[in-house]
Amino acid sequence: MTRPLTSLDLDEIEARAAALYEYGTLPSQDGQNALDQLTDTDVPALVAEVRCLRTELADARVQSIRDLADKADPQRPEISWFGDYGPQVAAWMRKQAEYEQQRLAATPATDTLPAWLYSRFNESLDAPAWDRLTDADRTYWEHQARAVRRAVARGGFKADPTPPAVVPAR
Repeated sequence: MTRPLTSLDLDEIEARAAALYEYGTLPSQDGQNALDQLTDTDVPALVAEVRCLRTELADARVQSIRDLADKADPQRPEISWFGDYGPQVAAWMRKQAEYEQQRLAATPATDTLPAWLYSRFNESLDAPAWDRLTDADRTYWEHQARAVRRAVARGGFKADPTPPAVVPAR
């Protein structure tokens, strides 16, 4: 049985996919297109979905703890399955919910680089706000954000291995 993926594992998966996108080449164009789709779109989308589901699960856990704490409240006599221990159980569950809420608050916020790139490099004054972009436009800027992250991770943007010929001034 495999162990659950941690946030660091997800970061490593994203980094490997980014490196493969940058440096992986296949002999056929169809194969290369499939590799590019997998590494630049599919893997990042799956990692984002895992992170989103983890957040939803954590939110649901906090809510379920709060619901149980409410049920253990001695002010609700219709629920007596905690008996005399109801107040202690309710207090403990409320502390657990507070702890979980603080832990969730400490997790990083959503990715803002694509929106920042869009606002920074968009020259049109009448362009729509980030939250009103089409999915295709958002995908474009998310792609650009991944490219920036790959470049930062390797210490710079890819350069042509053969520098352009210098034409002497006349």
